[in-house]
Amino acid sequence: MEYNKGETGFVVFMFVILVLFSILGNFMVIYVIVKCRGLRTVTNYFLFNLSAGDLLTLFQIVPNVHYVLTRDWIFGLSLCKLSQFFTVFNIAISVFTFVGITADRYTAIMFPLRPRIRPRTAIFYIFVIWLAAFVVGLPSLIFANVEATPVLLRGRSSVKRNETQGDQNVTYPNADTTVNATQLEDTTRQCFLALHPKFDELYDYALFTLLYVLPLMVLAATYVPISLRLWFHRGIGEITRAQVESVRSKRRAVKMMCAVMCIFAICWFPYQVFFIILRVKPEFKRSPPAFTIFIACYWLAMSNAIYNPIIYFTMNRRFRNGLVNALSCFSCSKPAPSQVELNIMKDAQLSYPDPQGHLGSSNTVEHYPFSVVTSVN
Repeated sequence: MEYNKGETGFVVFMFVILVLFSILGNFMVIYVIVKCRGLRTVTNYFLFNLSAGDLLTLFQIVPNVHYVLTRDWIFGLSLCKLSQFFTVFNIAISVFTFVGITADRYTAIMFPLRPRIRPRTAIFYIFVIWLAAFVVGLPSLIFANVEATPVLLRGRSSVKRNETQGDQNVTYPNADTTVNATQLEDTTRQCFLALHPKFDELYDYALFTLLYVLPLMVLAATYVPISLRLWFHRGIGEITRAQVESVRSKRRAVKMMCAVMCIFAICWFPYQVFFIILRVKPEFKRSPPAFTIFIACYWLAMSNAIYNPIIYFTMNRRFRNGLVNALSCFSCSKPAPSQVELNIMKDAQLSYPDPQGHLGSSNTVEHYPFSVVTSVN
């Protein structure tokens, strides 16, 4: 199926919007956490890691979209390997980060008397997450390959994969001679995993289980008791105001993380199912709607990088305050203003009437706009 200029332009436009909003949102999350000392908590370290992983996801969007639209991989073997690797690597970072956040939340809520994870320990866990993600994606990095195929034989299963770097040789079926691909007027190149069919299928199912099914089952099994404890458990004795506020804060954090994980599951579900269908029915790959369906599934999966920052800033007041302070070019850890500064602000406010027609008073100084952002629990 070939796309006309209008369809190609629409696809490119949608992915450009996706990339721009993803970069903007995740950069804002990283900037706020770095800028605001009060937001440098264990949970936010994991969210920082999640945003970093989402930014890495954008690395392979441009070559992949070009590949889908043109059916020709023009970026060489090295970028093919990196593209295949980062597709797995980025999903693994997100999933393993979810598990780390869930472990921290579970310990804090179900076993409040146990020691919490320290920031330095969280940084070590993040290092382990990246190492584990690298190991999971390593087969894609090693076995990714590029093949050249004459355009007249595209889709013929009898074409032999025989590309080498430099001179690219393509063997025609039922022929005794090998044609040099550089001498062909039109040759398409495919980026794929050069695994044995059995191992290729096994690897796909292993990734589907390890990076989608199993983590979601673990997260669901973990957040059920957490929710029961926060919403239905009643403490013994009189409940103080501090305890009520602590429970509310934990509820808000759990709601936010559940939203992030549900969005992840929804965005990646069609993409995962698409490749399962290709395994069950390989002939579907050659059907006309296959590429259109893949583009839609791929866009939805990649758009997950847009939604996380939106969730953080809409469901977490401290993130919103941190964003306001960061955009105002003030550090969240800025010390309180001196008495001279307060007097200047007071005089400035007394110089202008308020909307009610009354002069400002010293009481308005209490609403200092650059408040310190506290930790997220």
